[in-house]
Amino acid sequence: MIEESILSRAKPKKVWRLWQESHQWDRKQGSFKVGQTGHAYSDKRKGSAFKIVSIEKNVSFTLEWRAPLVKIYMSHRVEPHERGSKIIYTFNLKGGLSYILRPFLKKKIRKHLKQALNEFVAVLEGS
Repeated sequence: MIEESILSRAKPKKVWRLWQESHQWDRKQGSFKVGQTGHAYSDKRKGSAFKIVSIEKNVSFTLEWRAPLVKIYMSHRVEPHERGSKIIYTFNLKGGLSYILRPFLKKKIRKHLKQALNEFVAVLEGS
């Protein structure tokens, strides 16, 4: 498991609201809920499909991507903090290839988690 966190001046409810609005959910399925699917986007191109596998309202949600012999879980969590919020992203690989892939990808994943958190907070605090 790889985890990164960042502090934000925004309150947890604002973090949660932006998560619900900003992810590329397949809107035809309705509201933000377990089982809902979406796609990651890169440079405005449709990317990998994911599914919401758990939600703890106003606290956390977890996305799952599937590939041959590996599942990728990306958890998003917000906790109250004296200055606003602590936002935590957790990345976890599971499955047959996870033990082989994890050592090669760990540094790159950590870098991308930090970048994603910084970008998210910039949008959050700028809005």
